[in-house]
Amino acid sequence: MGEQSSKTKILLKVWKDESLSTHQKCIMNYLIFRMNNESHDCWPSQYTIALETGMNIKSVNKHIKALVKAGYILQIKKKNIKNGQGWALSRYIIKFPSTEIGIETNTIPFDEGSDLKNQGMVLVSNLS
Repeated sequence: MGEQSSKTKILLKVWKDESLSTHQKCIMNYLIFRMNNESHDCWPSQYTIALETGMNIKSVNKHIKALVKAGYILQIKKKNIKNGQGWALSRYIIKFPSTEIGIETNTIPFDEGSDLKNQGMVLVSNLS
């Protein structure tokens, strides 16, 4: 299966989901566009997402939380190393059952048993 076909299948699933708002679909489209084809993750800041989608940061934050809650993405936050305040970056992993679209995306490419807190990382949602 080619790289584009994996992204196409994910996009079709998103666009057919009537429970998602237009803004949530836009953010998913953006994350899928930025997604690494092998690990199904990407690292854009919420500022970058807002800038490139034309939304404000509060809206992006709200819709990302909704997408995490809906099970479409896994968000892992890493604390700012310089001053320990706020969040420096988020890693977004696109989640879809492999049986639905024919690709395996329900794995995290690092040891789930590792202590994320010691690495300055917080798992916002777990894979379920």
